[in-house]
Amino acid sequence: MSKADQLYLDALNYAPTEEQRRRAGRVRVRSEELVFEPTRMGMIAPAIEPATGFHVQTIGTLFAEIPPGKRSGAHRHSYEETEYVISGSGYSIVEDQRVDWKEGDTLCIPVFSWHQHFNTGKQTARFMVHHNRPYMQNMGFLMVEHGEDADA
Repeated sequence: MSKADQLYLDALNYAPTEEQRRRAGRVRVRSEELVFEPTRMGMIAPAIEPATGFHVQTIGTLFAEIPPGKRSGAHRHSYEETEYVISGSGYSIVEDQRVDWKEGDTLCIPVFSWHQHFNTGKQTARFMVHHNRPYMQNMGFLMVEHGEDADA
C-alpha cells in the first residue's frame, strides 16, 4: 500500500476510531478523587485532563488551593483560563493590575498574561480552573513561562 493510500485510509477510519476513544474516556470526576499535590504553582488537583483518563482535546479543568496568608506561583502561558473562586478571599496580580476576589467571583486570565494569586483571608482559597491547554498542546502552541514558586 502506498503512503497516499495509507493516509487516505487513516482519514476514512478517523471518525470510527475517534468514537471508540470518546466512548472509552471518563465523563465524571468524583469529589473524593481530587487529590491536591504540591507543585511549583502551589497545591493542584488535576481533574479533567487527558492524563486523568478524559478524552478532551480542547479544554481541561483543575482545582487549586492556597492556604491563608500564602501565594501561588507566578507564571504565564499561551492558553486562556477562567478561575472560579470556590472559597476564600484575596487578590491576584494579572500583568500589572491588582484584582481583588472573594468566594463566588470568576477571574479571566488572558493569553500569556503574567498572573499570581494571594490569599489574604482566614480560610483556604480554592479555585476551579477551566483552561484550553489541551487545545494549545494538540495544536503545537503550548508554552509556559515560570516566574516565582508558590510559598505554600
